[in-house]
Amino acid sequence: DLLPTVVTVVDDVGTIVYCSSRSEVVLGLSPAEIIGRSISESNLLPIEPDDVEAIRIAAETSGRWEGDVELRRKDGTTVPVQLILERIDDDEVGFHGTVGISFDITQRRKLEEHLDFQAGHDSLTGLFNRQRFVEFLERALLDAAATGRRIAVVFVDLDDFKAVNDRVGHAAGDALLAAVGDQLRSTLGSECVPASPCRAQVSRPRNCCGVPTWRCTPRRTAARTGSRSSTTPSDSTSVGAVR
Repeated sequence: DLLPTVVTVVDDVGTIVYCSSRSEVVLGLSPAEIIGRSISESNLLPIEPDDVEAIRIAAETSGRWEGDVELRRKDGTTVPVQLILERIDDDEVGFHGTVGISFDITQRRKLEEHLDFQAGHDSLTGLFNRQRFVEFLERALLDAAATGRRIAVVFVDLDDFKAVNDRVGHAAGDALLAAVGDQLRSTLGSECVPASPCRAQVSRPRNCCGVPTWRCTPRRTAARTGSRSSTTPSDSTSVGAVR
């Protein structure tokens, strides 16, 4: 009970016969609410019953199973955990079943998502960087070749961007780039596209948009997107002392 993990013991019938008190912290459920119920009745694993059975069989066959899963909390939300299952066959005490140890990996998951975002996005604008955009474009081209759908690629260049940097400084230039990034996100909606379009900053001050089209021709979609993005970042955008 002192371990920072949820420990459960399930017998061969599938009934939970032990649960550590840590379940109240991680799952919002007391051991009394879990013990005596089957895995399916407890509704702890929000996955298909066949998948639960596959995990049980794998642990029983090899003696151990390990993987990342989601556990359902009492309030209906889920928590990511690293689940380790160990098979126990003890004829001396007359128990056969499985011990499960669940480590809360919420912070690890957040760190992984943060690092993944940093690796694929420009730190200033939050748009895809060149590498992530190329990956997106390659997938879009493969999808277009397989399905017959078309894509449009729009390059957006900022006129006189150097003048902004020279007149009011690089901080103002950064603010302008961030404003353009926000404009691209708001301009490229779901019109005529089956999935979210990709906005990327391939180099400063150039931006690139990949738009997977469905019912519109690439020329029409590109023209429509370009016309909406070719004006100023907004009706009135302040950068430093310049509007």
